[in-house]
Amino acid sequence: MNSTPLVSIVIPVHNQLQFTQQCLASIESNTEPGSYEVIVVNDASTDGTEEFLQLWRGSKPWFHSITNSENLGFARSCNQGADWATSKYLLFLNNDTAVTPGWLLPLVETLENNLDIGIVAPKLVFPDGTIQHCGKVWGEWQLPRS
Repeated sequence: MNSTPLVSIVIPVHNQLQFTQQCLASIESNTEPGSYEVIVVNDASTDGTEEFLQLWRGSKPWFHSITNSENLGFARSCNQGADWATSKYLLFLNNDTAVTPGWLLPLVETLENNLDIGIVAPKLVFPDGTIQHCGKVWGEWQLPRS
């Protein structure tokens, strides 16, 4: 088996320990082992997040964390996580997300089977079952110009 994960999941966090715990548990329970690594960027949390991440870091080979001594903000935390990524694909995930069984590989298959697609996203559903977001098609007028 290839030791390089297929997807690097980057999760920027600032406090919200309970969300982070639920998010990581859902990834571990609902994602094909060996297909991913998780990189949590702790953006100067003060609620016990760092202590929790240290415990996870010691027991899960697919888990990595970065700790910022000051809050650098969401975008910079995402970039830090991306810099640590080792996989072919990069996935940004908010820590208030709970993934469901079979969520990851269909996203990868869409990219692998459609070379004209450069970005994918899953359907996002609120806890009450209503759809939050179910994708976007970018028109040529929305793409950067060279």
